[in-house]
Amino acid sequence: MINLIQAAVLGFLQGITELFPISSLGHSVIFPKLFGWNLDQSQPYFLTFLIATHLATAIVLFFFFLKDWIQVFKGLGRVVRDRKIGASDTYAKLGVLLVVGTIPAGILGLALEKPIRALFASPLIAAVFLIVNGLVLFAAERLRQRQPMTVGASAASQGTERTTSDGSVGGSVTAGS
Repeated sequence: MINLIQAAVLGFLQGITELFPISSLGHSVIFPKLFGWNLDQSQPYFLTFLIATHLATAIVLFFFFLKDWIQVFKGLGRVVRDRKIGASDTYAKLGVLLVVGTIPAGILGLALEKPIRALFASPLIAAVFLIVNGLVLFAAERLRQRQPMTVGASAASQGTERTTSDGSVGGSVTAGS
């Protein structure tokens, strides 16, 4: 069973890691093994504890972003009322994407609950997934850094046009012209 100190440490770990693009669940599985805690992670109490810490984080973030959530719910209301998503209605789009994205995740979670639970209870598997996740994040950051920084359409066309003799703009500038 989890004692109070372990619960506090795992709760703190959950709160910190949830806000970053890393697996808070993976850390919660690996951390007890690293510190030699005698926790049977395959027991229902451990899963219940992890769900409770994730729920607590979700509640805190819900209230932190309450103004945004209200706008998302209003946007979903507009979609239901108008039966369409306005072209510039960002909150309606976000609401629809959240609903549509949650449905497949929920179905897969329910269908694969037992194999996933067994798979991710292993600290070794959790560590492998954390390493893979880290490599993907590293690669994505490297690719992002390679992309040239442009600001809007004007930056893309800046320096590619020239003024002709009659004062109109046209043609493209080439090297040596």
